[in-house]
Amino acid sequence: MDIPINEHLESLKVYEQQHFVAAQNIINAYGDTAYYLDVLAIAVIKRSLALVSGFCNLIEARNFTCAAPLIRLQIDNCLRFYAASLVNNPHQFARKIMEGTPVRRLRDTNNRPLTDAYLIEKLSERHPELRDLYEEMSGYIHLSDKHILSMTTETQDNPKTISFRIASLDIHLDDSVYINAIHAFRSATDILLDYLQQWVFAKANPHIIEQLRNRS
Repeated sequence: MDIPINEHLESLKVYEQQHFVAAQNIINAYGDTAYYLDVLAIAVIKRSLALVSGFCNLIEARNFTCAAPLIRLQIDNCLRFYAASLVNNPHQFARKIMEGTPVRRLRDTNNRPLTDAYLIEKLSERHPELRDLYEEMSGYIHLSDKHILSMTTETQDNPKTISFRIASLDIHLDDSVYINAIHAFRSATDILLDYLQQWVFAKANPHIIEQLRNRS
């Protein structure tokens, strides 16, 4: 039995509470001590929470054209917060971002610039499925073949005749398209929440992190 779109969406909406829990854990970790990376983490959580809400609303409205780019934006959240784990000083990294420095102008421990291409390459080492998802969803950011193919179809009686679907909503798309999009968004959100939890652990256990660094 196929699960309807609204049930898939409900499984995504529960992630909203996980964002609040993550924020509270970050704030409370290590005796409420505050770091620059905390500020970046809370900003990422706020942005992700807004994306979850917006994505769900757009899927419910059958507006795939606007929903799809939000998956790419959620991947962007993953890339930029993950970048903090690649630098010598994560707090200085966060501070630079707060001051307006683009992430692509910052460098990792190997002096590599933190471009999107480099970050997706590194993150895909741990999450191989993310590379294809990143490339596919990037096609929805700028006008591309994705938008052209979604509005055209060949007529059944004459394959050489093209029909155009011009409407604000994408009600012609199969449910599977929306369900796959929900799964993709959940996958990106899972990765983001995992890295936020890693920061909670690192902040709450600095002695363990120091021991691991010394062993390295």
